[in-house]
Amino acid sequence: MSNNFAEQCVRHMLAQYRNESADFDFIRELEQATDMVFLANTTDTESLCYAHNTNLRAEYKTTFTTVDLWNYINNKPIPKSPDINAHLKTILPKTKQQFWKITQQNQQ
Repeated sequence: MSNNFAEQCVRHMLAQYRNESADFDFIRELEQATDMVFLANTTDTESLCYAHNTNLRAEYKTTFTTVDLWNYINNKPIPKSPDINAHLKTILPKTKQQFWKITQQNQQ
């Protein structure tokens, strides 16, 4: 996928999330579908916790970050429609395992 499109999608997701928009909010939907929490602002001190360790198995992860969103979107095919919301609705993962499997493609 184009890095530019992935960046556009993530920026769109973050805007919807921050504005608490009534429109489709991918991040909040992802939180509900996966029972994880989105960390909008991460710091170096948070990386000291094993919960954010990249080697932690997916079933034990309880949070995700902007980088995880970008990796997820970047590993999905480019949509034919320019409508970002419509695209995001079709690629929402149903489980935490599905999210992490797609997120971690091309990283190994």
